[in-house]
Amino acid sequence: MTRAWSVRAAVVAVVVVLAFLLQQFAQFPVHNAFTRSLSNFMHVPMFVVITTAVMWLRPQQPLWLTLLIVGGLALLSEALQLFSSRQASVADLLLDAVGITIAVNLLKPARPRWLAAILVTAVATLSLPSVFLAAYATQHLHFPTLFSADVRATRVLTSIEAGADASHSYTREHNWSAYAGQPVLAVTWGNTRWPGIHIAEPVSHWHSYQRLRVEVFNAESSAQPLTVGVRHRGFEGTARYFPMNMQPGHNRLQVELTRLANQRDGTPAAITHLMLYTTRPYAGQRILLGRVWLE
Repeated sequence: MTRAWSVRAAVVAVVVVLAFLLQQFAQFPVHNAFTRSLSNFMHVPMFVVITTAVMWLRPQQPLWLTLLIVGGLALLSEALQLFSSRQASVADLLLDAVGITIAVNLLKPARPRWLAAILVTAVATLSLPSVFLAAYATQHLHFPTLFSADVRATRVLTSIEAGADASHSYTREHNWSAYAGQPVLAVTWGNTRWPGIHIAEPVSHWHSYQRLRVEVFNAESSAQPLTVGVRHRGFEGTARYFPMNMQPGHNRLQVELTRLANQRDGTPAAITHLMLYTTRPYAGQRILLGRVWLE
């Protein structure tokens, strides 16, 4: 074992340890869909760097041995997440595999193609985060509409938390005459405590508006409850909930925004989340959501 190899091994060890520490403990100061997806997709450049370091350590070693080593490191990185605030997932391993593939194809020690590797890594890392950036921009263009099935940006930022046995789809095939020929979000509630629709990260400043409107169609023959909930920015645990009833057929529900004033100082609240949900006894019942907006 030569001194040069020992120095290389020490450098590689430092690179791997630093990469693992950044993965486990580094956090973005802002937590939203963009930063969460970017944090996950950082697995790609991380394993480009780790795989390149392993190939640099022993340029002549067989490819299968390189893959065995970096594959083991990928599994180790996921195992370590069991002891941190992050969550281990198969998706992370797939992103690790993307990084490994980029490195072994474009950064071989004999003929590294640095520019191509950087470009491919950047594209792979930003593929999903860029979708959220585009959604934010489009969302602002359509404000004060907070949700509409025909605005893809609001669909990207909307999640259905209606239970494992729930179903949902965006469809034009429905019997809601007010939205004839237009897409709506059709949801069948699942068997969970609070099945609902979560509109994450709406445009937060509602100061210039007087009321929140929700246009929804109850596809059942009897009334269903629907609670409108909002969370405030900067006040952990602060939220307001407005229980309502949906009659069969077309409903236009409203919440006066004066009721959303901050409980601490009476000023209009900056909103971080908007939720529409029901309760477990209504599992299996169906609604159509057309539009949510401010006026």
